[in-house]
Amino acid sequence: MENFAEEPVYQNIDQETIDFIVDSLIGGKCILFLGPELLINDSEEKHYKVYFKEIAKKYPKFIYKYFSRDNVFAFQKSNSHVGNILFETKIRNEIKQFYETGGDDVILNLISQLPFPLIINVAPDNAINKIFTKNNFSVRPGYYPDPSFSGVEKPTTARPVIYNIFGSIEEPQSIILTHEELFKTIKNLMQEDTIPENIVNTIKQARCFIFLGMRFETWYYQLLLSIFDIEISESIKLGAPKDIDDETVSIMDKYFRINFTKSNSLEFISKIYKALQAYPEHLRTSTIKTSTSAYLSYAWEDAQDPGREYWVDRIDRRFRNAGVKFSRDKSVLTIQDSIQAFMNRIGQGRVISIVVSEKYLFSEYCMYEAWSIFKNDNFLDRAFILILPDVDFTNKEKYIEYWQSKTNTIRNKLENDFHNDYLAFDQFMTASKNNFYILLFINQFLNILTDRIWPRILNNIEEHQLANEEIFKGYIDTVLEKLTEE
Repeated sequence: MENFAEEPVYQNIDQETIDFIVDSLIGGKCILFLGPELLINDSEEKHYKVYFKEIAKKYPKFIYKYFSRDNVFAFQKSNSHVGNILFETKIRNEIKQFYETGGDDVILNLISQLPFPLIINVAPDNAINKIFTKNNFSVRPGYYPDPSFSGVEKPTTARPVIYNIFGSIEEPQSIILTHEELFKTIKNLMQEDTIPENIVNTIKQARCFIFLGMRFETWYYQLLLSIFDIEISESIKLGAPKDIDDETVSIMDKYFRINFTKSNSLEFISKIYKALQAYPEHLRTSTIKTSTSAYLSYAWEDAQDPGREYWVDRIDRRFRNAGVKFSRDKSVLTIQDSIQAFMNRIGQGRVISIVVSEKYLFSEYCMYEAWSIFKNDNFLDRAFILILPDVDFTNKEKYIEYWQSKTNTIRNKLENDFHNDYLAFDQFMTASKNNFYILLFINQFLNILTDRIWPRILNNIEEHQLANEEIFKGYIDTVLEKLTEE
């Protein structure tokens, strides 16, 4: 039996690899697969999975469940055929509206300037298309199952093609909402001559494939690669981000020979862009001024401390007044998706503001965010901490002991409560695993808080009002300076 639980392979993006990618791009032999993990709402910095979960919560009478891995719903059908059609139409229109305002203009603008002849978009959005249009770049957009696109001419670097392979918001009925629609689409894509011939040939002739924003735990992404014979293609294949599980990384390397970078998507594409600047005639010149954005990590106010969000609200206002897009998650159901989405895109023009209180250090959601931020040393210079006065650094042991006690309780439950109920065991372990990450991280995080000089709000706000205003102003100025330095 083959063992997939081996050490995953991550690819260092050395100069030789970058040179190969650049050479392939210049020769029109590098293809980009673009996934939905980079999709956020433009106005609220809201990740697509966050939005879909909110849709399911909004209509519990009609939506039985949202399957986040496959990004589809299970609808609760009523006895009224007309009513079912009207509701599904309503959902399609709401989802279309989200996708119309989606897209990360920083990374998409960099992508638009690179000479990819073909971009396969596995999401139904048109954000990359809009960036091409704003820049007045030549582009030929198309989607499956649009029959008018079947005779499209060969994609080239001068006249690239963007192809939405799982439907497009240009035709809301093509947006995949259910497993039934997904199965039907996959079945059709497996038929010969379904995908335009010139798109298939361009993929077969490629020397290099880049995958951004695709989580390959999703089974139909793997099947899509097989439809295109990616596993037998003699080409370099690189994927970002790398925050999928290690087993999936090993499988993708073993069967499809896809290596995953140690960089996130923005870092990866920025390296390629900088290398191509040595060949300016092959870069498209953008006219778009891209935006800055920030993620705010903090513990929410509650009855014990209703004023905890005072400084958070002030950070929010200052950033918005400075034109910084702002992500501030208010739902425990979506917080993991939100922080992962932002970390996938952190880099130029992006920072994380962390407001640490005592509740923050005792909160699973907050500490998971902190672990997500600081597990990668590359992002340390983009994280800015403001410490509130209730944090007790004279007794750091109580925070460590709290997480030790919590994980001990989980261990005892795992050992004693399930009695061969493997499904329940797996569900409980999945729901609890973040606590073990936090236990391993809490001491490091406390050292991060104490080993560097971070601004700290003084106790008794009225007595120290002037001093706190100076502390807060210095914090905001430092963050805004980082956002605009590049």
